Amino acid sequence: MSIDEGKENLDVSQKYFESKILSIEKLEHKGNNQLFKIFLDNNETFLLKKYSKIHMGGWERGKTEFKALSHLWNLGFKEIPQPISFDENENLAIYSYEKGKILKPEEITKEDIDKAVDFLVKLHNLDNENKRMFSPASSACLCPKEYINVIDMRISKIINYEPEDNVGKKARKFLDKKVIPKIEELKKDFFSKTKDMDIEKEIPIGEQVLTPADFGFHNILVNLNSGKKEYKFLDFEYFGRDDPVRQILDFIHHAKSVNLSLKFKKYFIDSYIEKRNLSENFIERLKLLDSIIGMTWVLIRLNVLSKEQLEHIKFAQSSTRGIIEERLAGAENKLNELSLF
Repeated sequence: MSIDEGKENLDVSQKYFESKILSIEKLEHKGNNQLFKIFLDNNETFLLKKYSKIHMGGWERGKTEFKALSHLWNLGFKEIPQPISFDENENLAIYSYEKGKILKPEEITKEDIDKAVDFLVKLHNLDNENKRMFSPASSACLCPKEYINVIDMRISKIINYEPEDNVGKKARKFLDKKVIPKIEELKKDFFSKTKDMDIEKEIPIGEQVLTPADFGFHNILVNLNSGKKEYKFLDFEYFGRDDPVRQILDFIHHAKSVNLSLKFKKYFIDSYIEKRNLSENFIERLKLLDSIIGMTWVLIRLNVLSKEQLEHIKFAQSSTRGIIEERLAGAENKLNELSLF
């Protein structure tokens, strides 16, 4: 960030604080938003988060996250950043600045899994009154059919991909020869197993949960304080109501969980089930939807082939080749490991 840019940010941001801003540090990260660490002359530090104006399906990430964190903070959730203020016109929020680091897969311990499960259980055990205060989460699946709808929506965005080079041709061949046939196979199996079910009937609100949606160790800050680990859970931009099965399987199949050990993935599920009073068919639905969510994460990796994503990449970088290669490799690996059960 140049001196001029820093001065401009300082002038614009000062209105959000009573104390004088000493400096602003832009934080580099791989997300869609801009993050700034704000140092005040009273020794306080805050995070200024300016949200991207690009919204998937009109989803308002900034408003969603600030409302979620504000509500949870008032309920006594202190394992999250404290929300301070939100400027809807500027689409930015001020939060407490939290210290810590994102754990690498090889650094994750049983204790870390326990803390992640405990937070999720605490959130998922909120009552119906709290749930009704929020709309369904982004891409929520409140009935079985919606899991298939997500697959259909994602493949529709990349089905017309036109390759520009050899890497693109390889991606096109992977789509035609591997992905599309596998989707048809999964859908046939799904409809066969659910032929006696009303797959468009929503699960009762008592079985729905409030979810951060993008939950995983990539969004958990761990800080070592006097030899004790402290945890802060981040990223509530897609917060809302969803099926707990979706939450658990998304954690297992998430691209960021690919290097988490199978032992810890199974321990995460077993611990979650043990600590919650779940419906009798929870495990059955986990098994039914396991491969469907696995395929969803194949398609998430391949969203780089969509017209919209290609335009974003071309705007930010001179070539799409490296990104397509990386995502394609991840999609190929995931297709070979679609299910946990």
